[in-house]
Amino acid sequence: NDNGYTLEISGKGAMVDYATESAVPWSKYNVGEDIFNKINKVVVKEGITHIGELCLAYLGFDLGMDGAIKVDVSLPDGLESVAADAFMYSYGLKSIKIPQGLSTIGNRAFYGCHNLAAITADEGNETYRAEGNCLLKDIDGIYGDDEMVVLGCYNSRIPEGVRYIGENAFAEARQVETIVIPDSVTVIEKKIMGNVYTWNDDPKPQLKKLVIGNGVSEIGEEAFSDCEKLADVTFGKGLKVIGAKAF
Repeated sequence: NDNGYTLEISGKGAMVDYATESAVPWSKYNVGEDIFNKINKVVVKEGITHIGELCLAYLGFDLGMDGAIKVDVSLPDGLESVAADAFMYSYGLKSIKIPQGLSTIGNRAFYGCHNLAAITADEGNETYRAEGNCLLKDIDGIYGDDEMVVLGCYNSRIPEGVRYIGENAFAEARQVETIVIPDSVTVIEKKIMGNVYTWNDDPKPQLKKLVIGNGVSEIGEEAFSDCEKLADVTFGKGLKVIGAKAF
């Protein structure tokens, strides 16, 4: 297009899981940095059922968090799974819509997408739904009391009714300064803010204020361990277990 390039991926079945970025056919190592860094639209066509590891990683990464151009991503209704690290460090990814058929999202699939600001899901999806710019997973198969936040962003507001905050759920929300955990939440799993990797100038969390609801009984290991600016924490009445290096 006039302002950049569109990456269109078509075919039938699952995309390959790649072990390294350089192995991905459309990575900067294979199409060149000038083209790769100007990709502003990704269209995964109907027929693709699985997005492999690293397949859509590092989009906009070389331009930095502030310089990355917005990359619009379109996923097909027939997509069934997204692998671990599939979108890793794609600074250009600023919004994502979970399609109807998607039922499995791998660990850290959106890790390092620090510009992610909007999360939505197709209303027909039976595994995931979105509310308050949080992606929620029904861990029992029926929406109700046992929903877990599996993906958040810096615009997220955790909805009342959620029971769990999952591992790495807010690894993409490094800019957020305040998090309020509602009373319905019972467990905050380990490393919900992710790890800070110094090898690639990974930004540190900006979290300054944390309000933990009265229903939380357990905070996992290293849940907020890299939150160096965290200075205001309100603990709820139900807290019983704080994991090692949680703060």
